[in-house]
Amino acid sequence: AYKLIRKSYLLALCFDVPGCLLCRAFADSLVGLFTSSAEILRLSKGLLSIEIITGAARSLNHSFSFGLKSAGYVFRPMIINFFSIWLINVGLGYMCTIPWGLGIVGLWIGQSSEEWFRGLMNAFQWEKKYWQKSAGGTGGGPNREAG
Repeated sequence: AYKLIRKSYLLALCFDVPGCLLCRAFADSLVGLFTSSAEILRLSKGLLSIEIITGAARSLNHSFSFGLKSAGYVFRPMIINFFSIWLINVGLGYMCTIPWGLGIVGLWIGQSSEEWFRGLMNAFQWEKKYWQKSAGGTGGGPNREAG
C-alpha cells in the first residue's frame, strides 16, 4: 500500500500538471469558445497559471488523502481538512479577495494554498505511517484509529 500510493501520486502528477499546462497554453482558444471579452481572456490566463500550481497540490492531496482513507485512517485527516478548508481556503481567500483587493485571483490563491496545506499534511501522515496503526490490527479495525 505504501509504495502503491506513492506511485499513484507520481502518476497523477504526470497527468495533472501537463494537463494544466496545456490548458494554459491554449487559453485563448479554450476560453474564446465562451467569450470574446479581452478582459475575461486576460483574467482567465492568470487563473489558469495559478491552476498549474494548484494541479500539483491536488495530485498530492488526493493521492495521499485517498490512501489514508483506504487504510481506515480517517479521523485526523478529516479534522485537518475541516479546519484547513475554513481557515485557509475561506479565510485566506476572503483576505486576498476583499481586503487585499485581488478579486477572483485571491479566491484561487486561497484555494491553491489550502490544497498545498492539505496535501503536505496528508503526505506527512502517510510518510510517517500513522495509518498503519489503523490497518495493522493494533487500532481496533479499519474504521478506528489508535492513539
